[in-house]
Amino acid sequence: FGEQEELLDHTRYTQPALFALEVALAQQLRSWNLEPDVVLGYSVGQYAAAVVAGVLSLEDGLRLIAKRGELMASLPAGGAMAAVFTDMGTVEALLAAMPSLSLAADNGSHLVLSGPTEALLEALLHLKEQGIRTQVLNTSQAFHSALLEPALEEFEAFATEVPFQLADKTLICNLTGEVLASGQVLDAGYWRRHSREPVQFARSLRTAAELGVGVVVEVGPQPVLLGIAAQGWPEGKERPALVATLRPGHSEVRQLAEMMAQLYVQGLTPNFGAWHRPWHRRKLALPTYPFQRRSYYLDHGYRRGASAQVLSAPQYKLNRTTTSTISHPHPLQGVRIDTPSKEQLWEFCLSLQNFPEVLDTHAVLHIGHYKAMLAGVLQAPQERENAICFEHVEFKSALTIPENTEEVVTLCLEKNQCGAARFRIHTKNRVSGDWNLHMHGTVRSVTAPAPWPCALDGIRARLTQEEDGKFFYARMEERGYHLGPSVKCISSIRFQEGEVLASLKVSAGNPVEKENPLKVPLGIFDSCGQLMLIAGSRFLSQKAFFMVIGWDKLTIFSCPSQGELCWCYFTVPEQKTDGDIIFAAYTLCDTSGRIYAQAENIQFRVLNEFDPDPALQNAKRNEGL
Repeated sequence: FGEQEELLDHTRYTQPALFALEVALAQQLRSWNLEPDVVLGYSVGQYAAAVVAGVLSLEDGLRLIAKRGELMASLPAGGAMAAVFTDMGTVEALLAAMPSLSLAADNGSHLVLSGPTEALLEALLHLKEQGIRTQVLNTSQAFHSALLEPALEEFEAFATEVPFQLADKTLICNLTGEVLASGQVLDAGYWRRHSREPVQFARSLRTAAELGVGVVVEVGPQPVLLGIAAQGWPEGKERPALVATLRPGHSEVRQLAEMMAQLYVQGLTPNFGAWHRPWHRRKLALPTYPFQRRSYYLDHGYRRGASAQVLSAPQYKLNRTTTSTISHPHPLQGVRIDTPSKEQLWEFCLSLQNFPEVLDTHAVLHIGHYKAMLAGVLQAPQERENAICFEHVEFKSALTIPENTEEVVTLCLEKNQCGAARFRIHTKNRVSGDWNLHMHGTVRSVTAPAPWPCALDGIRARLTQEEDGKFFYARMEERGYHLGPSVKCISSIRFQEGEVLASLKVSAGNPVEKENPLKVPLGIFDSCGQLMLIAGSRFLSQKAFFMVIGWDKLTIFSCPSQGELCWCYFTVPEQKTDGDIIFAAYTLCDTSGRIYAQAENIQFRVLNEFDPDPALQNAKRNEGL
């Protein structure tokens, strides 16, 4: 539509434009040897599905949908639609009391009401008073309601002139939610009822599940229906792979390539030759050097400022005045200390000079720093592409970094035959000489691939309340959380009770931090935990504080790049509490849904009055942050 993009908001143009795009995409998929076994449309999408199933020719389908859009655009304004998240019984009682409203769709996870604007708003107010969540939809008309009646007679008369054929594919009719029977023709009367009566999408999904559908591809400009399908797929039936053709804001070519890859993984056989036909490709000669994959890294590291000698534990002395000629690893990779026991000892020297970002949390080490230390010692350089899994982790006390000197941190690691390792992280009290335990758990390197991508579009469609990142951090400040920029990654938030979807912008980080074993600014993990403020709000009083005290399992498959926008989906299951402990989970992914990290059963302790760890009482925060 060029410079007249706003015309797409008018149903006269919206309906034929959607039809044309959906049919074109379906034909493109067919040219790549991706032929559907079952076709299903949603409202306007039923016309495109009918063309793909052979019920309508392309020309007749376009004539029919253009007439439908023209007639509906001629109707007077004054109608609206809204999604209501309640059961059918509640809606039926409401419709009996307000007959001017109609049920427009049954999506399983929610129902859609349609009708005159005033009546609809009155109904929504009534539902909200009962604690029922509602959402007004952005539509130009009150589709599937009595307000369409004046246009339907002319539309049916027009449709009688259109020749309809028997379907040559399995077609699920969303007027009934059932498969079109053999020998049955969708006549003009069907298309009239289809415009007026509710979309039976939940019933259509049940039919698809009964047919054994294993892959669902949404053919359209954005994957709205995939989110509804994910929520409404029948219980007891294995959920299919949900694949999008296009996504707003994404390159069409890249998105379609990702679609092809996902379908190939699911066992389909796309014609990749047809995919590459529009481009002139040439083969590249790859290097033929036979890499032996042998590691030549030194078994023993050397402390910064230490003489070149192997250290022995538990009693050892370091000459801090002698400069070693051997390059020292990153501070979070540590130095191995020789010991006669099976337990490995690693030592780290941390200072505010190397890690100024910890001033953003009152000189307390970020959660990400612990993860980077463990990743650095567990994984050899050639294993860095593997995922790393932290299990049964418990925090015992905060680890603060002194202002004018280094903090020596000791990591005790005991590997078992299964490749996992139990770990403990300690520091030594400078006054009493006692050892402080800060954290313990199990860690292992795994080769498992990341889970199936997160269905971000479906989550966005479900979460209707929004909040800006600046406002969110203002709320954190009001509660007494005085945070600096390295742990303030959240840009925007969508939420409802118990779940949050937040966009996070990964900051550049300081030079030392950027070279850590995880290769990502480490404050992003703290930022994910901050979402408890919203997701767990029903368990938090206005003055309550919360802090992470451990988790059952956290797996890092890969990490976002510097400056990359990523997403965190954070949930607090209903009634998942134990006294002053709240349990939560989150998934960190990129904009396409590819998963970076997943955390299960994170434990947060709730403090109704701020009573920080004694180690924090004298911690000073840089006023410039």
